Amino acid sequence: MTFFEAVDQLLIAYALPQLRAEWQLGTERTTALMTVGSVGMLAGALLSDRLADRLGRVKVIAACIALSSLCNLALTVCTSPAPFMAARFDQGLAIGGEVPVAATFVAEITHTHQRGRFVLLYELVFPAGLTAGALLASWLVPLLGWRWMFGLAAIPGALCLLIPRCLPESPRWLADRGRHEQALETTAATERKVGKATGAPLPEPAPAAPAPQAPEGRSGPRGLRTPAARSGAEARGPPRRDVVLDEWCSGDADQDVTAQDTVGHVQLPFVMIVIPQLFPLPLGVASRT
Repeated sequence: MTFFEAVDQLLIAYALPQLRAEWQLGTERTTALMTVGSVGMLAGALLSDRLADRLGRVKVIAACIALSSLCNLALTVCTSPAPFMAARFDQGLAIGGEVPVAATFVAEITHTHQRGRFVLLYELVFPAGLTAGALLASWLVPLLGWRWMFGLAAIPGALCLLIPRCLPESPRWLADRGRHEQALETTAATERKVGKATGAPLPEPAPAAPAPQAPEGRSGPRGLRTPAARSGAEARGPPRRDVVLDEWCSGDADQDVTAQDTVGHVQLPFVMIVIPQLFPLPLGVASRT
């Protein structure tokens, strides 16, 4: 999912040379075409968390993939900069909305002690998609043109039909919404699949440790940074945000929290400049109309 979103994000860098020649774009219009998608990504990232909390992780992910694919189809029929920028902004909404929601979904369905590893592996998919998009565009644009490039990039949008059927909703989200029976059914179904794949029964879950009490005279996040409090927090699951922030500022965060909370996204403006330099278009393609 995120792999194809990364491909969509980078394609504009390879379409711009032909777009500038075809539409006679100046510096300001060219800059706008390049950056409007990033503005949409920022807006999508700010809006997607509320939608994901209300509608569910899987539904929002599927909707973002569908919207990104439809925007690719819309880009193929654009004949002027204005509708092209509108489609790119909408596509940025989809990309910016899908990436953080998918990362949250991965974090919610993985074990506490392995969460940082899986979230990091998920984040590595994005730069892999950027590289694949660069290789595809550097070959496809000289051969068929920028419209075919966006048209072929819309094909992975068919995943939006498979994801709701094949991917179960996050049990944590279901439990937070009061749908406890469905959360238990989803967890049990996942455990059966894992047991069938591994050929061995899963171990019984360890009993949860009682919630620790802060020592007298110490309140707030620092009152929870005792050995007993830390062990209890690990048993309960993901730590509270204020505890993570306090431990991060004091340099005392545990390894799992550090791995999870320090994972960052690729700096897209930098990547969109560097990758086209590594995989440049052949001479003469920029002037082709």
